[in-house]
Amino acid sequence: MAAGDPGAQALGHPVRLLRGVTLALEVAHHGEDGVLHGHSLTIELWTERQTCLDAWRAEVRGRIAHIEGQLEATIGGRTFEEVAAAILDAVPEAVRVTVRLPSRGHAIEATR
Repeated sequence: MAAGDPGAQALGHPVRLLRGVTLALEVAHHGEDGVLHGHSLTIELWTERQTCLDAWRAEVRGRIAHIEGQLEATIGGRTFEEVAAAILDAVPEAVRVTVRLPSRGHAIEATR
């Protein structure tokens, strides 16, 4: 149960409440064939802290903006797993991140 969280307390049983925001992220990388191509990703980021979600979304947007662009140049990698790790590094209070590639129905999730 989240300490001091009246929402969790009111449920009457142990619950881990997470608050999340969703953002779009535009990236490019070289595929296994060496061809540069882009993706429109949907990022879901979750925290246990009590926060105004609108303010946290704006804060997170600024903290992960450096990831957008060509991944080999921005994070030194090319996979969505590396994107998830870079986001968790940039947002230490996040406990979970989901990186979705909606056009293909793929998702990667990383937790701590």
